[in-house]
Formats: sequence, C-alpha cells, structure tokens
Amino acid sequence: MFKKKPSIKGFSNIKSSFRRDVLDAICTLYNLPKEKLSAETAREILPNPTQEARFLTVKNEEGSIFMDDRNIPTWFSAFDKNEEVFYPALYTLWRCPYLLPIVLTHDVLIKEVLSMGANLMLPGTVPPFEPRLTAGTVVAIASSKSPHTAMAVGVLCMDLVGIDSVIGKQGEAVRILHIINDELFKMAKKDVAIPQLSEASLEVPWAEDEAGEGDEAGETGGTVSVSEAQNVLESTENLEGTSQENSENNPEQTASSSLAEGVSKLTLEDIDNFFYRALLQSIATSHIETPISSSNFMSNHVLKNLPPVDSNHVNIKKTSWKKAAKFLKAMEKANLLKVKGKGDDLVILSLVGSEDDRIKNFVPHRVKKATNSAQPVATPKKSSDKLQIVKFFKPTPKSNFSQFMPSNVVSPFFKDEIKAALTEYVRAHDLVNKQNPSSVLLDDVLTKAVGLKSAAAMDRSEILPKTLAHSFSEFDALVKPDQDIREAASFRGGIPPIKIITEMVIGRKLVTRVLGYENYYVRTEEFNSELKVKCSASTSIGQNRQNPKITEISVQGPHAKKIIDLLATKGVRPQWIEEENKVKPKKKK
Repeated sequence: MFKKKPSIKGFSNIKSSFRRDVLDAICTLYNLPKEKLSAETAREILPNPTQEARFLTVKNEEGSIFMDDRNIPTWFSAFDKNEEVFYPALYTLWRCPYLLPIVLTHDVLIKEVLSMGANLMLPGTVPPFEPRLTAGTVVAIASSKSPHTAMAVGVLCMDLVGIDSVIGKQGEAVRILHIINDELFKMAKKDVAIPQLSEASLEVPWAEDEAGEGDEAGETGGTVSVSEAQNVLESTENLEGTSQENSENNPEQTASSSLAEGVSKLTLEDIDNFFYRALLQSIATSHIETPISSSNFMSNHVLKNLPPVDSNHVNIKKTSWKKAAKFLKAMEKANLLKVKGKGDDLVILSLVGSEDDRIKNFVPHRVKKATNSAQPVATPKKSSDKLQIVKFFKPTPKSNFSQFMPSNVVSPFFKDEIKAALTEYVRAHDLVNKQNPSSVLLDDVLTKAVGLKSAAAMDRSEILPKTLAHSFSEFDALVKPDQDIREAASFRGGIPPIKIITEMVIGRKLVTRVLGYENYYVRTEEFNSELKVKCSASTSIGQNRQNPKITEISVQGPHAKKIIDLLATKGVRPQWIEEENKVKPKKKK
C-alpha cells in the first residue's frame, strides 16, 4: 500500500473522544478486553496525544495515518467493504508485539521480494501455523531468524491452520499492506532501532488486581516509602560486595546467580534485590534513550537483565512493590531515575549517570540467554561513524549464477565472492587450457555466464569482467555504521549526489537550496530545524521545480559551507556533495 509515497493532508491532534472511539475499535478488532487494559498499556497501543491525517495512495486507496507526539507512525486505517479497519504500524508492533498473530517467512524473501511490493506466497511461509491464522485475519510477518519481531503487516488470503508442509503448495498467503522501509515507515522523524523481542513479549500485560495483591502482601496500597527503598539499597550493597569477591575467582559466579540457583529458598528481599540489580545492570551496560515509557523500559531493559531464573518464581508481582509503577517510584526516591505521570501511566525522564558510585562499582551478573536471537550475517560491520558506499551485484533475470555460485552464498554478491566462485568452478571442472594456462576452455555454464553463443577459449582475466557485465547488475549501497548491507538503501548506477545551489531569486534575494539529502538517511523535518538554528536564518520546505517528486529545503542567505558542515556531522562525505554558485560576482569598479 505504501510502496510509493501517498498524498497526505496536514496532521492535526485528534480529540480525546475520537481517540477513545479509535481505541474501542482497535480493542474490538483485535480481541483485547478494554476493561482489562491498564492505562499504561492502552497508551502503548494508542498514544495520547495522537495526530491524524488523511491519505490517498497512487491506487486511489483512502484512509488515515496516526502519529504519536514524536512524529512516529502508530496506526493506519483503510476501508474494506465500506468498513474502516485499523492496522498497526511496525513501530506499534515493536512496542506491543502481542497485538497480531505472526506468520514466519525467510529473511531473504522479506529483503528481496516483499520489500519490492510483492505479496507473500504460500511456499514462502514457514510452518507450523498457530490456530488464529484463518483467512481475513490481520497478521504480522516476521523472519524465521527473529521470529518475534514484525517486519511487515498484512491480511491472510487463505486458512493456514492445518497446513503442515508448504512444499509443492501454491497460492497467495498474505496480502502485504505495510513493510519495513516503505513510505509509511519512512515518515518517522526519528530513527528507531529494530528490537530483538523474546517470546515473553508476546504476552498481553493485563491490568493487575490491586485489591488481591494488597491483601496478599498485607499492603495498604500507598506508595513505597524511602525507608523501604533504602532497605533494598543496603541489602544490595552487601550483595554487590559478595559478588565482587566471587568475580575475582570466577567471573561467571555472582551473588545473583547463586541466589537464582536456589529458587525455592528465595525471600521477598532476594527478589527485590534481583529487580534492583537488574535496574543497575540496565543503566550500567545499556545505552537507553530517554524519555522512555515505563512499559518499554521494564520489558526491554529491566526484565531482560534479571538473572537466569524461572519467571514464575521471580516477577514484579513477587516483589514488595507488586507493580512496576511502585518499583519505579521507589527507584526515583533512591535517586536512580526520574519519572513523570500518574498511576501506572509513567514516563522515565532521565537515568542516573555512569559517574554515580552505584553504577561505577557495579559488577554485572549473568542473564538469560536469548533463545531466538538473529543469526549473524557474513557482511562485516562498519566501525566508522560515517556512511560507507559499498558496491555489490545482483543477478539479472536470465543469469545462470546458481550453476557456479555456492549455495551458501546468498544475494547480494560481492565482487570477491563471484571471483572466488568462478575460480573454484574452473578448478573443479578442470577447464584450464593445458597448452596455454593463462586461458580457460569455456563449458556451457561459463559460455552462458559471459554472454557468448558458443563455447570457446577465453583469457582468464576476461572471465570475471564479462560475467559481471552479462550476468549481474551493479549496485551501490549506502551503509550506516553497524548496518547490514541488505537493509541499506541501494541504487543502480551510483548514488545521486546531494546538491547545494546558491542563487538569486526575485531580483536581489539570495537563497541556498539543498536537495537529494533524503538518500543519505537525512530526515527533512529534523534537517530543516537544524538548518534554521545552524544558519540563523529562515528556512522553508518545498518541492523541486524540475522534479516535484524531490523535496528541497531553501535557506535564506548564502550558507553552503554551513550546510556542508552540518551534513558532515551526519556522516556525509564532501565528495558526495555537488555545490553550485549561480550568483554572478560583482564587477570591479
């Protein structure tokens, strides 16, 4: 639906009553009893405040796009048989992965096929299928390498229940509506890292029964006192002293780990210590951007840093706080973080710095190993803080690359990989001309690869360039630091440069225009705000006159050098920028 940029009207905040109606419709559609949702969970599903704008796609599909206050898409709606249906954006599914059932597919299909606008066919799915996967159901698409992290959203076209094998089967399984890196995904004004979610994140965080919990623990329901938080601090400091002594003899043996092994002997104070140490380890070992919602902070940081103990024995309900909100408020009184909000609807504003003695002297403990972490890719990671241009090759439709490329090497291919494959193929099939070792006797496979009609002898040095020219297409990928090349923006025939044009308009008004920056992961709204501050001048966003599909920013005054300096902070190299000055120099008198 969002392969091409839709036409969008201006965003505006929606009224509280309309937000409640949308939330009611979402809960009804996805079988979520609204009365069981806490205020915090409801806000994770549909943030408050929320903005809405109407859109129209190039195929005349109408609907609405919803964004949160950080300008990140959360939901979109479309009409199905005259009924408006709400679909979660990927950013919402990363926060609330329990919303949709998941259909697994192969990682290469997501990156090479679905991202190009194709739907998911039945042979591309990965069984087994859960009972909820019936025709018409809204589903998330995930890679088998990261089975709990959604990469696309679609609607099932057939029943998958009862299908044990997809080999030899045919048919369209899922109609894709939204996928990573499509135009809806790119609307986010801030980069959001793809999370690695665990199976535990698929459980709906229902509101807790406060009365039952208070009776069970003998609590009055008030907030945790400073003395209670201090007791945890004192007991944990003793625990840290023990862990430091143990770590000198055996780094893997920590106090939390030893407590974890004796689950049946755990006291309330021990479980409190687990959560306190998990918070310290989250702050000490992770880079956490604030502000962050309490549910996101607890699920993606604190809970993941608990020691390897069964969650049935160690969870927030087993602590003296009973609720995450009370735990966070207690930690605020211990000066470890600052929170804002009422009741369960909290936001962490800031965390204690690494210079704090509790963080500086903290000794990490063992945590649960991720059961379904993504497999590492062969492409080396970039250590530089700048963008990198990497050349790679994709086979053409008529290429016979599978006949000489190893099966364990997948597209995109690098030049060295193709060269090594051709060398090994020549050696394995004994194709070297014994009378002239510098030439190769081409067989049918190599003859087709180099584009000849009949077999012949060819100089060894000519095989690679002719194979690349006939059987492959060359692409340039713009890779961010620590980004896999298969997720990077790629261009055939070179990456278009950023253009900075200084010119005189309306007689004597000097303006600097910059365009083409979006190919370099620079977001328009954010870049426009930064230019306004950097250049201390008024700016405006508009469409390029020569090509209305390209967005450009105009800055009043001659500011080419400042724009280049600002782009350099975003990893853009000077050689990727074309500067043009159309202002005629003044004549000397």
